[in-house]
Amino acid sequence: SLSIVDEVVPQTNMDKFHAWNKYKFDRMFVGDDWKGTPLWDELDLKFKRVGVEIFYFPYTESTSSSILREKILSIK
Repeated sequence: SLSIVDEVVPQTNMDKFHAWNKYKFDRMFVGDDWKGTPLWDELDLKFKRVGVEIFYFPYTESTSSSILREKILSIK
């Protein structure tokens, strides 16, 4: 439980603005391995226009999201 988080929702659509239109969030969090990519530079500008701040978390080299996803899916 985090007292500063209002709600956590699963990503069901890759379109970030689809999520914003539904939830009207004011902050988005993403790994900094995306920072500076054409996609996220565009998203950053687009979200700034609607008052959303993007926070880039430091990339964790020792943690593979692909391996985590594979393990989670194998449990189901």
